[in-house]
Amino acid sequence: WQQTKRLNTIVYSTLELGRLRAAAQLDKFPVDMVLVAEEAVAELILRAEAEDIGLDFHFTPPIPLVLGNPDKLKQLLINVLDNALKYSQPDGLVTVSLAAITEGVQCQVVDIGEGIPAQHLPRLTQQFYRVRRDVPGSGLGLAIVEEIVRQHNGRLTITSSTEPPTGTAVTFTLPYLPDPMSDPE
Repeated sequence: WQQTKRLNTIVYSTLELGRLRAAAQLDKFPVDMVLVAEEAVAELILRAEAEDIGLDFHFTPPIPLVLGNPDKLKQLLINVLDNALKYSQPDGLVTVSLAAITEGVQCQVVDIGEGIPAQHLPRLTQQFYRVRRDVPGSGLGLAIVEEIVRQHNGRLTITSSTEPPTGTAVTFTLPYLPDPMSDPE
C-alpha cells in the first residue's frame, strides 16, 4: 500500500510539474497573500499538532496585493510547509511570515529542523533530487515550488544551517500588483 501511494504521488507531481512548465501563462488575479497563507496554514495545522510541531503565522501590515494565481500560490506554500513539517522533530517550530519589502511581498517559511548540508542547497529544486531517502517524498515538491515562483516573476532562495541554531528558511518574493494608474510608457 505504501509503495502504491508513493508511486501515485510521484505520477501526480510529475504531471503537475509538466503542466506548469507547459502552461504559456497562468491565469492571474489580484491576490491577498495573507489569505493564501492563512488557508495553507489552516490546511496543515492539524497535522502539525498531531506531530507536536508548532506552526505559527505572522505578518506586518500592510501587505499589498500581488498579481498571481491563488491556487498555485497556495500549492507553493503547502509544498514548502509540507517539507518543513516533514523535516521537523516533535517540539519543533515552523514559522510562516509575510512582509512588504522593496521588491514585493516576501514570504518566508522557517523551520528549526536539522538543516540541510551546504553541498545540497544548489540542487534542491532539481526534479527528483532528494537529500534523504529515509523521509517519504517524491523529490518534486521544490521543483514545483520553483516553477510556480518563476511563473509569478518572483525570486526563490533557500538557506539552511546544520550548525546550531539549525534549520532551513525557504523565502520567495513576489512582485506587487502593478498600479493601474501608472503609465507603462
